[in-house]
Amino acid sequence: AEALNLIDGAARAAGRDAALFGPGVTRVRASALAALDRDREAEHELDAGIASAREQRLLYDEALLLAARAALATRWGRPSRDDELLANQILEGLGVVRTPRPSSNSVAGDGEISAR
Repeated sequence: AEALNLIDGAARAAGRDAALFGPGVTRVRASALAALDRDREAEHELDAGIASAREQRLLYDEALLLAARAALATRWGRPSRDDELLANQILEGLGVVRTPRPSSNSVAGDGEISAR
């Protein structure tokens, strides 16, 4: 809960500039929510972040958010192969070789995903 307060406070302090980092902030916020077992709220954050990344044409952020949503779905026992495949396609298209990948108990952190 402290992480959520910190994230929300930083976003308020940044004002309009926070919009520039919106997709990244939503990914971190979703991770904090998932850590608190507030998975539905985490999913909502990820959906909003994906929409924002697409609107701003931030492909890298979109891929990270899709990978995070796939990890959350896996955590629920219903893996989302579509999100995982699309994330990898985007990363491959960008020439990304490695990027942070959600761990089994997170939707935004540890690990790696390879786009080949």
